[in-house]
Amino acid sequence: MEVFGYVLFLFTMFVFWTNVQGAVSYTNCTKLTSCSCLTDTGLVVDLSPLTDSSGKAKFSDVKAKSGDDFSWNPCKDFTEKAGTATCTNVAACQIQLSTPPLLFGLGNQNSASFNINGKKNLQVSYSSKSDPKFTRTAIVELVCDESQEGTLTAEGESPPTSGKYYMTLTSKYACAKSQEPSNSSNGLTVGSILLIIVLVLVIVYVVVGVSINKYGRHATGKEVVPNYTFWTALPGLIKDGVLFAFSGCKNGSGTTYDNI
Repeated sequence: MEVFGYVLFLFTMFVFWTNVQGAVSYTNCTKLTSCSCLTDTGLVVDLSPLTDSSGKAKFSDVKAKSGDDFSWNPCKDFTEKAGTATCTNVAACQIQLSTPPLLFGLGNQNSASFNINGKKNLQVSYSSKSDPKFTRTAIVELVCDESQEGTLTAEGESPPTSGKYYMTLTSKYACAKSQEPSNSSNGLTVGSILLIIVLVLVIVYVVVGVSINKYGRHATGKEVVPNYTFWTALPGLIKDGVLFAFSGCKNGSGTTYDNI
């Protein structure tokens, strides 16, 4: 039973590591489509569930701190009109609230590119060079939040006259996730299956271990807990290991071990 306890602990740590991989940072995301990319950790960021396919923007006329409004639609271009002005077949649109209003396209889906910004967040950018001397670029920072369906805020142009217009999407679809087959969206993920296996093994381990100790070895009290000594010593061993690693692998006297 003691060997089984060691194996169970190591397997539990493996499952924990497997399930937190989506939270691990990545340094690159290669474009797959105009609204999805593949990270260098093998996970995918896919904004397609946020797409409006009606020809309109999913996020429309979002007020920016700079005073302008911005519209954006992942995956598919849209068209927006205001008076006689129009943004035609664009991924993002700037609306200057003048009289009459002025609309400027900020690039279409074909211009989409992905990169990591200075805050270590993924961002998708679109560019338009309608004026030969001036390029307009929409930059949407993607913030992972599993509790949010999708919320867009706009900061506007920064710095002024730069032609760079910033927005921020906070959404669960901005999170990097493992690729799932399209016909298994309602099935269990690999992480869920591993967690179920761990739960079953823990139950079997406890029930069998208690039964052996109580009825086979006639143990009483805390001694009926399988591998009681190992589990009570484990927190201290982990603590000692962490302190040893962070102390530069020095022993208790403060000196390093001799080289082999």
